[in-house]
Amino acid sequence: MESKPLINLDMTPHVRGPHTGIGRVAAESAKALEKALGHSYRIERLSRSGTAGIKSLDLRTRLLGRRNSIYYSFEHRMPSVFFSKKILTVHDCWTLWPNAWQAPDYQKKQEKLLAQAILKADHIIVPSNHVKHELLRWNSSLKAKVSQVSWGPTSVFPKQNQWQPTREAFFLMVGVFEIRKNHRFLMQALKRLDQRTRVVLVGAKGFRGDEILEEIASMKLDHKIEIRFDASDDELAALYQSATALILPSFEEGFGLPALEAMGFGCPVLLSDISPLKEIAEDSALYFNATASAE
Repeated sequence: MESKPLINLDMTPHVRGPHTGIGRVAAESAKALEKALGHSYRIERLSRSGTAGIKSLDLRTRLLGRRNSIYYSFEHRMPSVFFSKKILTVHDCWTLWPNAWQAPDYQKKQEKLLAQAILKADHIIVPSNHVKHELLRWNSSLKAKVSQVSWGPTSVFPKQNQWQPTREAFFLMVGVFEIRKNHRFLMQALKRLDQRTRVVLVGAKGFRGDEILEEIASMKLDHKIEIRFDASDDELAALYQSATALILPSFEEGFGLPALEAMGFGCPVLLSDISPLKEIAEDSALYFNATASAE
């Protein structure tokens, strides 16, 4: 019997950060592909560092024997090895230009890797029209090979759990500690809110994350702030379910998965009025100008 064709899934973002937005998308997409195509294809999960259930991705040995298979990357990278088809998910495009969110040397390196991956890919999937617009602004000739496919709510969250806010008000912010997430806006607003109002910040440390945490500490708001660097799926679900509202004051996003997850619980969302967040929530959110003073 002829063996099924093979799809190689680069799951590196999930291995590196299983509870990040991109890590969740990689895991959810892999499950969906296995369910939809498992009867016709062999689907194997790979990563640049092996872990339970995911084989180590060795470009020099493992991939050379897979030239006739499909390669699907959730990482902003694409190997040079020839494949019958190469598919790339581009989560955001801001790394393609100099920006305030990354160190210059790191940005240049990421720009090169992403640009190479984009040009090598046979097809590109993006999560929002915003990312598609930015990608085509960078290179308009890509139009024929770019498809926009919105991300959906995470399946690991119990569907029966609905919004039941606690008596003691608290606002929830989910996102890596990076300048582009604009934690400063929320901290400035918190100083002006009722003394009983708390904020829970969930996310890993990113570029200049230590600076952000030091600034938060300098505001002497410890009694009003709880920080969780790595919340489990169950912990995050409980936070979405009980928060007064989710707030995302971001300067830049590719999609904004926490807004979608919060709305899945019926939790109100307060969002920066940037294009990708407005694209997700439409009329279901309250918007504010994150570049203005947090009065």
